[in-house]
Amino acid sequence: MSQDFGIQMPARHSETIHHKPVKYLVLIESGGGMLAKMFLESKELTLECDGAAAEVAFMTAQLSPEVGACDPEWDTALCAFDSMARASAKVFT
Repeated sequence: MSQDFGIQMPARHSETIHHKPVKYLVLIESGGGMLAKMFLESKELTLECDGAAAEVAFMTAQLSPEVGACDPEWDTALCAFDSMARASAKVFT
């Protein structure tokens, strides 16, 4: 009798990436608070959360942001925000 007691072992897990990695984290003012938005390289939104969360501070601790998201490449991704909020947005790569 083997050591598996008649239970078949599951197949090995494949080492593939299930989703693309986040490329940009944008901190932008929204309604008096900070909003954190995470984007893929294609500027597709993947996650939106409170910009004051401890996790956001941890992710950005060693990074220096680019200030302003006024470039045309951000027009579609940040179309809900006015030009003043976009000018003061912090973009982490």
